[in-house]
Amino acid sequence: MSGMRDQFTDAEIIELGLVTGAFIALGRLHRALDIAPMEDGAHGAFREDG
Repeated sequence: MSGMRDQFTDAEIIELGLVTGAFIALGRLHRALDIAPMEDGAHGAFREDG
């Protein structure tokens, strides 16, 4: 199995970590504020094929 550095540059690894951390933080914030999850099909408005 190859390492991340075989596939990504250092800058890309840092960016991947930051984006992943941001999504984790948003999920925890939503849980802490008891924000309801989106209903099924809610993302359909963002699809270009529809």
